[in-house]
Formats: sequence, C-alpha cells, structure tokens
Amino acid sequence: MDVTGLSRAKLLALGQFELTPDQEAQIETWISRRNDYEPMAYIRGWTEFYSLRLVINHCTLVPRPETELLVKWAIEHIPPNAAVIDVGTGSGAIAVALKTARPDLVVVASDNSAAALEVAQQNIDHHQLDITLIEADLLHTIPATDSVVANLPYLPTTHPPDPSVRKEPQQALLGGSDGLDHYRRLFDQLKTRAETKQVIIEAEPAQHQTLTKIARLTGYQSSKHRDYVLHFVRGS
Repeated sequence: MDVTGLSRAKLLALGQFELTPDQEAQIETWISRRNDYEPMAYIRGWTEFYSLRLVINHCTLVPRPETELLVKWAIEHIPPNAAVIDVGTGSGAIAVALKTARPDLVVVASDNSAAALEVAQQNIDHHQLDITLIEADLLHTIPATDSVVANLPYLPTTHPPDPSVRKEPQQALLGGSDGLDHYRRLFDQLKTRAETKQVIIEAEPAQHQTLTKIARLTGYQSSKHRDYVLHFVRGS
C-alpha cells in the first residue's frame, strides 16, 4: 500500500500485477530494515494512534497500544475545561489525541528534546489543533495546570531492552535501575504545585505499588489504577 500508493481494496481488486523496478527495490529495502528490527513506523514515517495518523521518526518513541489506554482514561476523568500538561510528549501523541477528543481542554505539552518537539509540532499542525509546546525538563518552567498526564521512560536499565525497541531512542525508554527515576523527579517537582489536583501516568503493573508510595510522599493518593494506567489525586 505504501510503496504503490494503492488502497488495500484496490490491491485486492487488481490481484496479481507487476511492480516497477523502483517499487521492488523499495520493498526489498524496507524488508531488510524490518528484518533488522526497525519499527514499521520509522520505515513508513507514520503510524496510527487512537485512530489518528501521526508523523513518526527516529527522534521519538513509537506510540504503543498501552498509551491508548492512558488517553482513554484521561479523556474520561479529566474535568471539563481543565488545563492539562502532557509531560514528555515525544511525537505529541497523547496531547493530540486528548485535544482531538476533548477540545474543551487547554493542552500544553513539554519535552526536553527539541527534535521531538519538531515532530510534535508537525502532528499538531496536521490536525489543526491549539496546543502549546514548551521545551522543558519535565515540569520545570511550566505554568501550573489542573491535571498532569505523563508517559515517561519506565524500563529498568538493568534489563536490556528487547531487540524490537533497540532502534528507538533509549532516553525515551530507560528510567534508571528500577525504571522510576523520571517519575521520582516528576513527583518531586509536583510538591510545590498545589494547583495540580490529579496526575495520570503510565507504567508497568509491577511498578504500581512503588509508584503509589512515591506519589504518597508528595501528597497524592492513589485514586484508581488499571492495567498500565495509574491515577493519583492530591490529598485533602
């Protein structure tokens, strides 16, 4: 479909047909790259996330189905007209999906990678959304918001990543010896942000108990958690 520019239905209708030499060479190159564990999103230059087409390149993590669960949870639980920050936005997947589904939200997205923010801007522009991008270290220099959503790196550095993710930016995957260094820093920054009433994050189910303890030290109580999603609210 990508190489020929034909839809699935058109390809099926045509049945057998002959590729041009250039098309054949491109397919062979793509197969070689895929055999070397390069994600299809990088090969194609795009992926689908929450039924939205997003530009993706080697500067950003490929959005995962688990993160769609985070988006769904945030859509359902963030109050009307709230201001929300997507921390570590990468390709902008979470921010774009949130704003598309909930245009009432005031959405800000941050990342410490200027290259990633360029990709996020492309996706924001493509979907014609009003989202503010800020280059920042987590919440540092970010105005206070009602809600925080974050899919920060949470793979432990002590466990070498599967070959299928070795082509992706490791700084977007690895989070220290237990995978939670970035979330510790996030909650530490939240200590002085009384305006932030809720935090919705993604992590491995096995990390939920430790994250609940980390959040509690910052004044947040576990509201709910499900699969890869944790939802914390600021205690009274």
